[in-house]
Amino acid sequence: MFDAIRSDAKLIILDDPISSFDSNKKYAIINRLFKTGERGNSLYERTVLMLTHDFEPVIDYIQTNSGRQTPTSVCATYFENVGGQLQCTPIQKGDDLMSSVVLFKELAMDGNIDIAARIGCLRKFIEHQFKNPQTESNAYNILSSLIHGRKQPTSDADGNIKLMDEQVNEGVEYIKGFITEFNYATVLEQCSAQNLLSRYGREASAYIKMLILRAYTEQSKDARERLRKKNDVLRNILTRHITSRTIISISLM
Repeated sequence: MFDAIRSDAKLIILDDPISSFDSNKKYAIINRLFKTGERGNSLYERTVLMLTHDFEPVIDYIQTNSGRQTPTSVCATYFENVGGQLQCTPIQKGDDLMSSVVLFKELAMDGNIDIAARIGCLRKFIEHQFKNPQTESNAYNILSSLIHGRKQPTSDADGNIKLMDEQVNEGVEYIKGFITEFNYATVLEQCSAQNLLSRYGREASAYIKMLILRAYTEQSKDARERLRKKNDVLRNILTRHITSRTIISISLM
């Protein structure tokens, strides 16, 4: 950094300088690199291209403005491979950056996306509403039963304790607040392993494909085992229910 300042470099490129640090250290490093008001002792108001797969700097600078740079001097974009062509798309505050809770809710209510993705996102949304959703939310148990391909909703992880009719009715009523057309038997058929694989091949959105694949692996022990042996990284991503874009470019000017 100090060499770039001394030579008054016109363009400074930072290649993922903070991803190996914890959250507090990341913020401290970014704050030191771009210390506000100290152009002679930081990269403040200099043209910097920072490449990273870490989403936290984007949130700091674009969403919360904690970097305290001039708003028009900071932009963030993500790269994606579309048909063999690299495309660069701006990340907008409020449109592309939101809390996971809001994202899960919006996806659950979006009738234009795959039903398996909506079911999975609604279950994640409910997880954020209760300390112990399995014991506190009938809707959560209904959605979990669907994801695991059970013919009837159950309240236990093994699928042995059936929900009573009043519990099912209460849970379905809650779910219809997000998925108005919800019907357990219909969605169960839509989320069968065969139908999931069929829709996975036709899905255009990489993120929705990921959610469909996650639903499929929930039902198929063989698929989980194949992933563990051949692509444990993907298995880990599916387990975590990834919710953010992973390749980010930030330009700080």
